[in-house]
Amino acid sequence: MLVPLFIMSSRLGLVDSYAGLILPALASPYSVFLMKQFIQTLPSDLIDAVRVDGAHEFTIFTRIILPLIKPGLAFLGIITFIAQWNSFLWPLIITRSAEMRTLQVGLVLLREEVPLSYGVHMAGALLAAIPIVIVFLSSQKYFLRGTTVGAVKG
Repeated sequence: MLVPLFIMSSRLGLVDSYAGLILPALASPYSVFLMKQFIQTLPSDLIDAVRVDGAHEFTIFTRIILPLIKPGLAFLGIITFIAQWNSFLWPLIITRSAEMRTLQVGLVLLREEVPLSYGVHMAGALLAAIPIVIVFLSSQKYFLRGTTVGAVKG
Protein backbone atom coordinates (compact mmCIF):
# COMPACT_ATOMS: atom_id res chain seq x y z
CA MET A 1 0.00 0.00 0.00
CA LEU A 2 2.93 2.35 0.61
CA VAL A 3 4.40 2.09 -2.88
CA PRO A 4 1.23 3.11 -4.79
CA LEU A 5 0.53 5.82 -2.25
CA PHE A 6 4.04 7.22 -2.64
CA ILE A 7 3.85 7.07 -6.44
CA MET A 8 0.52 8.89 -6.41
CA SER A 9 1.83 11.48 -3.93
CA SER A 10 4.96 12.11 -5.98
CA ARG A 11 2.95 12.54 -9.19
CA LEU A 12 0.73 15.06 -7.41
CA GLY A 13 3.79 16.92 -6.14
CA LEU A 14 3.13 16.18 -2.48
CA VAL A 15 6.60 14.87 -1.60
CA ASP A 16 8.26 16.93 1.14
CA SER A 17 5.15 19.00 1.86
CA TYR A 18 2.60 19.33 4.63
CA ALA A 19 -0.14 18.18 2.27
CA GLY A 20 1.79 14.95 1.64
CA LEU A 21 1.93 14.32 5.37
CA ILE A 22 -1.72 15.17 6.10
CA LEU A 23 -3.88 14.17 3.11
CA PRO A 24 -3.33 10.37 3.17
CA ALA A 25 -4.53 10.25 6.79
CA LEU A 26 -7.81 12.05 6.09
CA ALA A 27 -9.40 9.29 4.04
CA SER A 28 -8.52 6.17 5.96
CA PRO A 29 -10.88 3.17 5.78
CA TYR A 30 -11.03 3.10 9.57
CA SER A 31 -12.46 6.64 9.61
CA VAL A 32 -15.15 5.79 7.08
CA PHE A 33 -16.16 2.63 8.94
CA LEU A 34 -16.21 4.37 12.33
CA MET A 35 -18.41 7.23 11.13
CA LYS A 36 -20.74 4.85 9.27
CA GLN A 37 -21.24 2.85 12.44
CA PHE A 38 -21.70 6.03 14.48
CA ILE A 39 -24.35 7.38 12.10
CA GLN A 40 -26.21 4.06 12.15
CA THR A 41 -26.79 4.51 15.90
CA LEU A 42 -28.84 7.65 15.25
CA PRO A 43 -32.63 7.18 15.47
CA SER A 44 -33.99 6.69 11.97
CA ASP A 45 -37.40 7.99 13.08
CA LEU A 46 -35.91 11.43 13.62
CA ILE A 47 -34.46 11.52 10.12
CA ASP A 48 -37.71 10.22 8.62
CA ALA A 49 -39.70 12.91 10.47
CA VAL A 50 -37.47 15.65 9.06
CA ARG A 51 -37.79 14.12 5.59
CA VAL A 52 -41.59 14.12 5.91
CA ASP A 53 -41.44 17.81 6.84
CA GLY A 54 -39.87 18.46 3.43
CA ALA A 55 -36.20 18.96 4.25
CA HIS A 56 -33.61 18.24 1.57
CA GLU A 57 -30.82 15.72 2.14
CA PHE A 58 -28.19 18.45 2.57
CA THR A 59 -30.34 20.19 5.19
CA ILE A 60 -30.90 16.89 7.00
CA PHE A 61 -27.16 16.30 7.08
CA THR A 62 -26.09 19.79 8.15
CA ARG A 63 -28.84 20.57 10.67
CA ILE A 64 -29.73 17.16 12.10
CA ILE A 65 -27.03 14.56 11.56
CA LEU A 66 -23.91 16.73 11.87
CA PRO A 67 -24.78 18.15 15.33
CA LEU A 68 -25.62 14.65 16.57
CA ILE A 69 -22.33 13.11 15.43
CA LYS A 70 -20.04 15.71 17.00
CA PRO A 71 -18.85 13.27 19.70
CA GLY A 72 -17.98 10.75 16.99
CA LEU A 73 -16.11 13.37 14.98
CA ALA A 74 -14.24 14.49 18.09
CA PHE A 75 -13.31 10.88 18.88
CA LEU A 76 -12.17 10.34 15.30
CA GLY A 77 -10.12 13.54 15.44
CA ILE A 78 -8.41 12.44 18.65
CA ILE A 79 -7.63 8.96 17.34
CA THR A 80 -6.40 10.30 13.99
CA PHE A 81 -4.21 12.91 15.69
CA ILE A 82 -2.62 10.32 17.98
CA ALA A 83 -2.05 7.88 15.11
CA GLN A 84 -0.51 10.52 12.87
CA TRP A 85 1.57 12.06 15.63
CA ASN A 86 3.10 8.66 16.36
CA SER A 87 3.43 7.70 12.69
CA PHE A 88 6.97 6.92 11.64
CA LEU A 89 7.06 5.08 8.32
CA TRP A 90 4.99 7.42 6.13
CA PRO A 91 6.74 10.63 7.28
CA LEU A 92 10.11 8.92 6.76
CA ILE A 93 9.15 8.00 3.19
CA ILE A 94 7.40 11.22 2.12
CA THR A 95 9.84 13.78 3.56
CA ARG A 96 13.21 14.62 2.07
CA SER A 97 14.44 17.69 3.95
CA ALA A 98 15.25 17.92 7.64
CA GLU A 99 12.79 20.82 8.03
CA MET A 100 9.81 18.66 7.02
CA ARG A 101 10.63 15.63 9.15
CA THR A 102 8.38 14.87 12.08
CA LEU A 103 9.56 14.56 15.67
CA GLN A 104 9.44 10.76 15.64
CA VAL A 105 11.62 10.56 12.52
CA GLY A 106 13.97 13.11 14.07
CA LEU A 107 14.30 11.02 17.23
CA VAL A 108 15.41 7.98 15.25
CA LEU A 109 17.79 10.00 13.10
CA LEU A 110 19.19 11.59 16.27
CA ARG A 111 20.84 8.26 17.08
CA GLU A 112 23.16 8.78 14.11
CA GLU A 113 24.25 12.22 15.32
CA VAL A 114 24.37 11.66 19.10
CA PRO A 115 25.12 7.99 19.72
CA LEU A 116 24.53 6.53 23.20
CA SER A 117 23.27 9.76 24.72
CA TYR A 118 20.34 8.43 26.70
CA GLY A 119 19.56 11.79 28.30
CA VAL A 120 19.05 13.48 24.94
CA HIS A 121 16.93 10.60 23.65
CA MET A 122 14.75 10.54 26.77
CA ALA A 123 14.26 14.31 26.61
CA GLY A 124 13.16 13.95 22.98
CA ALA A 125 10.77 11.13 23.88
CA LEU A 126 9.29 13.27 26.64
CA LEU A 127 8.77 16.13 24.20
CA ALA A 128 7.09 13.71 21.80
CA ALA A 129 4.69 12.50 24.52
CA ILE A 130 3.61 15.92 25.84
CA PRO A 131 1.21 16.83 22.96
CA ILE A 132 -0.49 13.43 23.18
CA VAL A 133 -1.10 13.84 26.91
CA ILE A 134 -2.40 17.40 26.44
CA VAL A 135 -4.79 16.38 23.64
CA PHE A 136 -6.09 13.41 25.62
CA LEU A 137 -6.62 15.34 28.85
CA SER A 138 -8.27 18.31 27.14
CA SER A 139 -10.65 16.14 25.14
CA GLN A 140 -11.25 13.28 27.55
CA LYS A 141 -15.02 13.78 27.69
CA TYR A 142 -15.29 13.43 23.89
CA PHE A 143 -13.00 10.41 23.97
CA LEU A 144 -15.11 8.66 26.58
CA ARG A 145 -18.39 9.64 24.90
CA GLY A 146 -17.11 8.37 21.55
CA THR A 147 -15.98 5.01 22.92
CA THR A 148 -19.27 4.32 24.71
CA VAL A 149 -21.61 5.01 21.79
CA GLY A 150 -23.87 2.06 21.25
CA ALA A 151 -23.27 0.63 24.69
CA VAL A 152 -26.31 -0.81 26.40
CA LYS A 153 -27.41 1.20 29.43
CA GLY A 154 -28.39 -0.93 32.40
